[in-house]
Amino acid sequence: MPLFMYTALRGGREHHGSLDALSLQEAREALKQAGYDVQEIHEATAGERKAIPPWERGVVEHQEEKPIQREVSKPVESMVLENVSAYSPNAFISVLRIYAGWLLAWYALVFILGTYQLTKRLPIEFPYVDSLVQSPLLPRFAFGVFLFLLLSSLHQAWYGGIIKGTLLTAVGVGLLWGFHLHV
Repeated sequence: MPLFMYTALRGGREHHGSLDALSLQEAREALKQAGYDVQEIHEATAGERKAIPPWERGVVEHQEEKPIQREVSKPVESMVLENVSAYSPNAFISVLRIYAGWLLAWYALVFILGTYQLTKRLPIEFPYVDSLVQSPLLPRFAFGVFLFLLLSSLHQAWYGGIIKGTLLTAVGVGLLWGFHLHV
């Protein structure tokens, strides 16, 4: 029978222990019926299993009970500083990569529909697609979006950095400029 290690609250105190049960759900239910509010539960690792003798397994606390320490509310300044990381350049680039992926998918759909429309295989006509396929801007934009996704992936794979980012940006601008001259 699997052994589960848990951390739970009961009577305002934190309890740590182990419990034999057939499944994680059964272990949660047994602790709930015993009056515990489960905070964390997981199947015991081999090291944890060896540390607990079989006669001590069950709804038993193996460590002393600790009173719950309530966190004092933080001043507004510290909360603002914690949330600054949510607006970091990495988060901004991640959002841009999502939008760029969708934009590249849209360009691919326009290319596919335009190719079929030019070969007259579609039973209906899309004037919007026809004008986009014939525009010289569409391949340039699609290549630019592709380069952004490729070079930002390389930047992440090489663990970022300002110098690497600057070099990859220069390479991207050079490739886009060369593509612009030849298309």
